[in-house]
Amino acid sequence: MSAFDDEIAQTAKDTIAEFGASVTLIRVSEGSYDPATGTTTNTETSEALKAVVEDYTPWELQNGLGVVGGKKFTCAALGLTIPLLTDKITLGTDTFLIAKNETTYSGSIPILYVLGTTKT
Repeated sequence: MSAFDDEIAQTAKDTIAEFGASVTLIRVSEGSYDPATGTTTNTETSEALKAVVEDYTPWELQNGLGVVGGKKFTCAALGLTIPLLTDKITLGTDTFLIAKNETTYSGSIPILYVLGTTKT
C-alpha cells in the first residue's frame, strides 16, 4: 500500500460517511446442523454503516444488470470485511439481498464495494 492509496481509501470513507444514507449490513453465516430435525439454523449479525444508495438506471434494467425494485449500495471498503452474497442490507424497513459485489481498487487495496441487490 502506498500513502496515496491510504489517502484515497480514507477520503472515500469520509465522503460516504458525510453524504451517505444509514443502512444495516446483516451478515448471515451458516449455523450448525441439527440431525434430529435435518435443518441448519443460520446466524445473523448486524453492522451499521453508511452507503450511497442508487436505483438501477433504465439502461441497467434493460441489459439485465439489475432488477426492478433492487438498488445499488456503494460503501467504503476501509475497515469493512467484504460483504458476501449470503448477506443482506436493510434501508429503513426494506430488506435487500446482495446479488453481486463489484470491488473498486486503488493499487492493491479495495476502496469501494458496489453491492447490487434485489428486494425481498
